[in-house]
Amino acid sequence: FLVQPPHILRSEERIDAEASSSFISRFNACESPKEVLKHAEPLGASGAAAELYAAHGVVNVELLGACLGNHTPFFKELVLQYPTHFAFTGVGIVDALRRYLYQFRLPGESAQIERILEGFARAFFVANPPAKKPSSGWYIRQPPGERCCIHCGATEDRGHGVKGWLNTCQGCQCVTFCKVCRKNPRVSHGHAIGGMMGYGRACVAARRAGGLLTDGGDFTYTDAYGARVSVSVWLGDEAHAWERVSPFRTEDSVMVLCYAIIMLTTNLHSDKVKQKMKKHEFLWQNKGVNDNGNFPGDFLSDVYDDIKNQELEVVKPV
Repeated sequence: FLVQPPHILRSEERIDAEASSSFISRFNACESPKEVLKHAEPLGASGAAAELYAAHGVVNVELLGACLGNHTPFFKELVLQYPTHFAFTGVGIVDALRRYLYQFRLPGESAQIERILEGFARAFFVANPPAKKPSSGWYIRQPPGERCCIHCGATEDRGHGVKGWLNTCQGCQCVTFCKVCRKNPRVSHGHAIGGMMGYGRACVAARRAGGLLTDGGDFTYTDAYGARVSVSVWLGDEAHAWERVSPFRTEDSVMVLCYAIIMLTTNLHSDKVKQKMKKHEFLWQNKGVNDNGNFPGDFLSDVYDDIKNQELEVVKPV
């Protein structure tokens, strides 16, 4: 894994380099987390986390990774405290993960990786709390590539020949839902009811994003009687607000998607993997992992594109 070095340290949280150099010097002189423990315990997990965070660029990245992944109680608390110093608010999940993993070398053992990702997931979720409507702001751009359901990633093949398996929302004519998702009353996500009747805020946002709707322009939809009706839409109207929010419903959903991102990196960028995952497959793979719900398809589409364009890498030891 590898990333560009981001500028993410918050100046108000930096500890004076001279004040912390003594601990960092002792830390860098250690050869194992066990040795680090006697120097870190007097500071407490919170104090040690603050100094290690502020020592970015100086601290031994391989030893820091080993400490964050260590199973002892002190380091289990350290891995929860360390990521709280990052400015994750309003940052996308891939960008945040890149920033975090750039600070240390990720250990190779699965249990260590799990503890490190748990710490990240908690800090990220606190910084980006769930909204009442986690779909708000999403479901406005059809994922490019093979035609699929924007909610679950199902393609025509999954319909096994069922007529009308994939249909474009009749409210916006911009995004596609499969027959199963259209029949679920909870899956309209701001679009036409059942994908057929009326229109919603996401319909307006989708047409606007696609350059198909101007302020005060006509919006045509199908009413309850099957007739096509046109209305004038004013984009500044509160009734059409569709502000983007964090799509994550739980801390666990952050954790699960982090694993999916790491696996996607390996799949798309490893020469050993010949069968590359397609975008709709990535959507389908992550069905039901967002507190038993799905992530918006255009959100996962952005995640896929981000990783495809630049693999997720971690810093290497000097």
